[in-house]
Amino acid sequence: MKNNNILQYFKNQRKELANYISPNACKVLEIGCGVGNFKKNFKYKIEYWGIEPNRNAAKLARENSYKIFSDSYENVYQSLPNAYFDLIICNDVIEHMIGVDFFFRTIKSKLVKGGFIIGSVPNVRFYQNLIRLIFLRDWKYEDEGILDKTHLKFFTRKSLISIFSNHEYKILDINGINSIRFKDSFIKYPLKVTICFFLGFDSRYKQIAFRISK
Repeated sequence: MKNNNILQYFKNQRKELANYISPNACKVLEIGCGVGNFKKNFKYKIEYWGIEPNRNAAKLARENSYKIFSDSYENVYQSLPNAYFDLIICNDVIEHMIGVDFFFRTIKSKLVKGGFIIGSVPNVRFYQNLIRLIFLRDWKYEDEGILDKTHLKFFTRKSLISIFSNHEYKILDINGINSIRFKDSFIKYPLKVTICFFLGFDSRYKQIAFRISK
């Protein structure tokens, strides 16, 4: 990731995921919370916990949060209370994890009955990525985006559904978000739509958002 984009990355409020927040959530855990700006999407007071490996971001998150762990999930999950959180957030974070199955197996015990997990992952089937792979025959890691150098896992909607099913989660919502822009020129936009038609409707979206429960 480019240096001038790092701070903005940690400050992202992710408003496009606000609709996935359960309305009665009061004890919230965010995995990869950055500086804690996602909390601004809540319109009421909550008990906010976070896990953030980046120490500078974690320091800022502590200023208006209940408790912040400056470490990886794998190193702190045993310190989290069991059957405590009614909402757990993991926005664009599980692709950075070595043990995705470990995460979904262990995080379930931290949820109360009726609790939810919401989050998002990059969509490896985004049309720009497929064009580079299919037509340019290239798979080049980058400083940011879907092929970010720090991404250890890649997901499609289908593979995400499989992971949830394997760990016996109930899938409440799973949708593409951040689609191709409609403000492009008249010529360019129809071309993108045509490409996405042949590649598949899901290739319009940069990310996949989800809401699941145990």
